[in-house]
Amino acid sequence: MKRIFVIALLLAACRKPVEDPPAAEGQQAAAAVVEEAPPPEVADLVWSSVSESGVGALAEVRQSATARGRCRVTAALGAQKLWSVDACIATRKEMRFVSPDGIAVVVIDPLPDSDETKLGALWREGRHVVDLTPASMRLPQSATRTEGGKLHWLGPADPKAIPEGVQVQLVNGSTHLIRFDGRGIEAPPPPQSVQAVAGPAASETCAPCSYTDSAGVYHVVESATEIPPEYRKQAGRIRGTVQRADASPTQPPAQAASPASGRAASSEPVMTEQQAIKALREEARQAPVQRPPDPNRNSVGENFIEYNNRITGTLPQTSAPKATCIDNSGASVPCSQIGMQVHY
Repeated sequence: MKRIFVIALLLAACRKPVEDPPAAEGQQAAAAVVEEAPPPEVADLVWSSVSESGVGALAEVRQSATARGRCRVTAALGAQKLWSVDACIATRKEMRFVSPDGIAVVVIDPLPDSDETKLGALWREGRHVVDLTPASMRLPQSATRTEGGKLHWLGPADPKAIPEGVQVQLVNGSTHLIRFDGRGIEAPPPPQSVQAVAGPAASETCAPCSYTDSAGVYHVVESATEIPPEYRKQAGRIRGTVQRADASPTQPPAQAASPASGRAASSEPVMTEQQAIKALREEARQAPVQRPPDPNRNSVGENFIEYNNRITGTLPQTSAPKATCIDNSGASVPCSQIGMQVHY
């Protein structure tokens, strides 16, 4: 009877459902990695690099991205956080080298496009220091060549990180050291000021110029040097040929008689800008009209007959036969002999 009871208990235990064992810690970690994988559109902006020449604590620089152009870079030396910056300093295809102290990062583009002169960049504490170009690294012309739409500058040997920087082999077989501290790399000259690029203002080169002073008086001057400094910005260039027409108030204020103008105030009546323009137009309208010269008359307005009469002292006569002319030999003969008719 006791044996039958033990068998029944064993059968009941076999019918009890078996629970699933808990997931292994490794499987949970793998699932977490899958969940945190970056989106495909920013996968090339997510990377991590460690110092290859460090001793002791390991220096590591990480870059994460939430969208194109939106990255976060952090640096740490062991458990100590060093610096962080919101910037995209490199991509996965570029080579990244971290200094042993975690301060600097050298980024190298191994095969840039042929129309690019940027071979990489140097970053220190999250700050862009300088772009690596053939000019900034002072590379010889033989150190680069263009082939297949790409700029080749690295030799067959892989770049190697050393405590001072990154040692690279160039296509001409020579070696070059890119230092973590930036020594030996020339920064580009600062951009020229807008004023230097744009050149002098029109008010500084006008000839003749016009301006209106604080009293409302319109002035016309030969060049910008005659304009008081406080009025040069509003000065304008006068197009065409004009006659000088200046006017000043009878009792000008102190600032109107500026020494820079080069002229003392006059006692002429006040003339507005519109009045000055009207006066210039009226003067141009009343100027004598210059007629083109008559090809049949000389510089004193004489025709051929008048010229001959003057040089020979011959005056017009009442009868044509007494008039004389000069023939081709220079002799004085009656005009009828050379086929000319004299009209009085």
